[in-house]
Amino acid sequence: MFKKEIVLLFAFSTTIAGNNFQSENNARQLNHEMIKAVLADSAEDIKRLVCAGADINYTECDVSPFSVALRYQKHNAIQTLLELKARIDERVFQGTIYRFEVRDLWSIIKSSPDQFGLHKKLVINRISQCANDDLALEIFKDMVLMGYASIKDLWTDVVDPNNMRFIGPKTLKFLLEYGADPNCTITTNVDSTASNSSSCCTSSCNPSMYGTPAYTPLSRCIDRNNWTENVLVLLSHGANINFKTTFNGKDITTLLAFALQGGNSQDAVQFLIANGATL
Repeated sequence: MFKKEIVLLFAFSTTIAGNNFQSENNARQLNHEMIKAVLADSAEDIKRLVCAGADINYTECDVSPFSVALRYQKHNAIQTLLELKARIDERVFQGTIYRFEVRDLWSIIKSSPDQFGLHKKLVINRISQCANDDLALEIFKDMVLMGYASIKDLWTDVVDPNNMRFIGPKTLKFLLEYGADPNCTITTNVDSTASNSSSCCTSSCNPSMYGTPAYTPLSRCIDRNNWTENVLVLLSHGANINFKTTFNGKDITTLLAFALQGGNSQDAVQFLIANGATL
């Protein structure tokens, strides 16, 4: 009798172990299929696999469905994983932020506001530099309405020398109409990387002891192509075309002098003069 019990218990435990092994294999297979579905950018397959038991936050060797979707810019997969409340890996987010399509980036921020708090400047920079005027306007309005950023937050980053040349007139007008200062002085210590840059935007911000240039939004506008429309927006919202700034840390200069020193075209110089610029 005792021997029979031993045999039965052994057979039962072997069956359980076999079932567990099979279950683990099935789960692993489902999770691997999830990665394939993400790479195929198939929202339908992702949802089907989740219903079948795949782990949406499955991670193996630092690879997860969401990290794959981000790295390979699978837009349908990103949206679907966000809808299904997938966990966002901060390291992956930070490492791939400059590869995002702007709409995907904003979708991620709305789904995970803590990511915006951690990377506010990076996010605003990305939108400022890469979104067209209509999309930037739409997102910046949402940011303000949702309490993610104030006009001051947005303006401080928009007037950064790395960003101002990219901003469109609609976005510029929105920020100015809601309180952005068109005559603020911008000082910046621009390194080769954005993470080592700093900017200051106030009405009385002085250049650093190292002779860093100080600019105004107007002077940053003329350092871009097709800038006349932005200049007109700034002027119509109170920008002083003869507001004096520092150049090379010491020389007080007007916008017109700045344009001449910067090698702007004769047409550009005539445009400024026609709008009241003087030396």
